[in-house]
Amino acid sequence: MTTASTDPHLESARQNHTQRLSPRQVVERLLQDERIRRYTFAALGALALTALVLYLSGGDIGAAVVMLVGTVSIVFRWAAGPPLVLLVLFYFSVFPFGYLQLGYNNPLQVRETHFRISDLILVMSALVYCGSAYRLLGLVHQSLPLENTSRRRDEAAPRRPSTHIAANELTQFVSASAAMVLAGQVVWWLINAFDFTPMESGFPFQWADQESFARYRSGSFPPGEFSAGQSRFFLTVGLLFFGYLLYRLVFGYWRLRVMGPAEGAMILANTSWAESHRERARIEKWRAWGRQRVLARRRYERSRTTAVSDSRIAALAVGRHDSPHRGTDRLDNPSS
Repeated sequence: MTTASTDPHLESARQNHTQRLSPRQVVERLLQDERIRRYTFAALGALALTALVLYLSGGDIGAAVVMLVGTVSIVFRWAAGPPLVLLVLFYFSVFPFGYLQLGYNNPLQVRETHFRISDLILVMSALVYCGSAYRLLGLVHQSLPLENTSRRRDEAAPRRPSTHIAANELTQFVSASAAMVLAGQVVWWLINAFDFTPMESGFPFQWADQESFARYRSGSFPPGEFSAGQSRFFLTVGLLFFGYLLYRLVFGYWRLRVMGPAEGAMILANTSWAESHRERARIEKWRAWGRQRVLARRRYERSRTTAVSDSRIAALAVGRHDSPHRGTDRLDNPSS
């Protein structure tokens, strides 16, 4: 009975997704494959918008650096390219001209930065670029980390096939990015709209008086009163803490609702082992020690029995050899 032969098309596709690509092949895939080209244009468009916002804010050097680093990281498949672009973007957003500027500092600048068009475009562009760049990295270089370190240098990890890209995948990604940007702006508006007042009775947060400039003054504050920056810090920490609790409560319960029987049994077994692994390890050690003791006793008894049998056989052999009537007995009894 012969085994079924593999499909040559599937085999060639598997080899095409595991072999390394040269920089020229990478550029060809980025521009010629229709599915990959969508992410390429999305990443380049996000870089262009980022450079435009930096240029309009006076950071022409930062715009050029962001475009250069972002494009080179895509072509040469740098995994550290998107974080490097974010670092450059952060630096030139704080220092548009590339160096520290000493002068007048507006204390209301931070409070008035929510829902600005330039900030929305900048954050949206950075988010779309990072997501598109890592998606392109998985399509033209490596989609999963290496399983072990014994691979040869000429052997590459498998990439994500472009046929797995859904028709509306990029649209959903851009929509989710826009929703996250709007949610972040709402959170930033709430952080600037409240004051932290722990010394007063009741809830420690209250609406800030937008007409008052008392918390924006310089110098020391009386006990129980905090500046605008300190209030933002406490509000951010509180939102992160309680937001994480709410996230775990909602999505943890949702995960339990959609969990299957096999996954539930596995989680219960894992939880039981995590709670009683010390006691079970101690019991298993005693059981292993008992089995080893029984085996050692059996080996000792078996060796002792073998030694007694060998000594008896040797004693009988010696007794027959030393018997004085051994020859005459055979002559007198021919049947022996």
